[in-house]
Amino acid sequence: ELIHKLFHSTKRTMITKEELVQKMIANQIHITDRREVEEQLSSMLQLVPDWISETKACSGDFLVRINNVSAVETVRARLEEATPQDMSTV
Repeated sequence: ELIHKLFHSTKRTMITKEELVQKMIANQIHITDRREVEEQLSSMLQLVPDWISETKACSGDFLVRINNVSAVETVRARLEEATPQDMSTV
């Protein structure tokens, strides 16, 4: 739910990957390793591409977008089915 909350709090559906990673680290008490956050984000990009996607901007920055039409509960269920570990950053 964290990613959904972060996007909702910014009132945007797209932010830079760098900004998202920084916000995830700042809002996760138990995760301080940037690599771990990037791995979780990469897993979500592969497992639920209809909900979260990444594109490269003209500036060279990577932008991450979420699809607000997809229900968070459905996304969470799909992640839990696909991964044995806790994906609490959705």
